Amino acid sequence: MDNFIFNPINKTESSTSFEYYGVLGAEDFLDNESMPRMSSDSPKVYAKKIINSDSGTKYCVKISNNNKLFNPLEYGLDERSYSILDNVCKPSDKFKIVNEKVFNMYISFLSSKNISWLTQAEREMI
Repeated sequence: MDNFIFNPINKTESSTSFEYYGVLGAEDFLDNESMPRMSSDSPKVYAKKIINSDSGTKYCVKISNNNKLFNPLEYGLDERSYSILDNVCKPSDKFKIVNEKVFNMYISFLSSKNISWLTQAEREMI
């Protein structure tokens, strides 16, 4: 059986881990960098870091129906969409893959509740 043309390659399994981030005050725990973290995926998760041993790290942030970064605070920027399609038919828990800089700015917003971090992250996305 050693004289087959095809020899299978033993490929190691890829491992994937997730880190979930929430807003300060509603977190499950604070990590080593004092960032508000959630222990599992839930509606209170506003950012995710997906770490895959094969494909690298992906950074995801929650976006609102008008495709802007989601603002979980009740004050600050107006997040209202005036389209009935946006308000009724589209889901409110969409995530978008962004670069590390936007992700870090958004996490800074979630941990400090400072609207200027959200504005900077929005500008960086453009």
